[in-house]
Amino acid sequence: FLAKKAESKLLSYELSGWTDVPTLPQSNRRRRSVHLPSAPGGPLILCLDTSHSMSGTREDISKAVVLASVTAAHAQGRECRVVSFSSVSNAVEVGNITCDAEGIRTLLDFLSYSFGGGTDVTGALRYAMDAMENDMSSSDLLLVTDGELPNPPVSKVTFAKLEALKQQTGMEIHGLLVGKKESDSLSSLCTEVHNFLGNYEGIHGAMMQSQHYGGGTTMPRSA
Repeated sequence: FLAKKAESKLLSYELSGWTDVPTLPQSNRRRRSVHLPSAPGGPLILCLDTSHSMSGTREDISKAVVLASVTAAHAQGRECRVVSFSSVSNAVEVGNITCDAEGIRTLLDFLSYSFGGGTDVTGALRYAMDAMENDMSSSDLLLVTDGELPNPPVSKVTFAKLEALKQQTGMEIHGLLVGKKESDSLSSLCTEVHNFLGNYEGIHGAMMQSQHYGGGTTMPRSA
């Protein structure tokens, strides 16, 4: 279903309901005084949190967002890479994603797995910084997470390296906060943090109630 939908080949599907939840940037954080935009249509590195706190609906929604982002990036002719992470040592990249049925299957297979455990974004950021210093120098980063990160989220050395890259390349780090209204740890890393599903608990409760009365089932979580 998802592969056909991503390729725009799904002829019809039934809409069973929808909820309009605006995505808003956090307005209470300090903005940079000098704005250095990245190259138009430059590469995008997506870092997806698959730690234990993301399990369930949060992770399902986050993975759908990643799939949509990859599809949009390809439509714009932008190279896009996806990194799944939980801890410093648990960070893996999907590889080259082609915009065809095989590429979509590869991405869907990659998204079917999760790390679990605690959350540390350092491993994913190390991969992103290495990529930017090699073949993806004009990239921007998107961190998709529930924001349950340590505070501070990275070491002083890693933070200094990120700041240097921002100044040298104009890189922007955008955070997509899923299921929470704010995260000081995520805000300290990002150029901008966007609140997605700030009313997550109410929506999650409604979904669970619908599944209970409608006889729905949930997808098993891969190890």
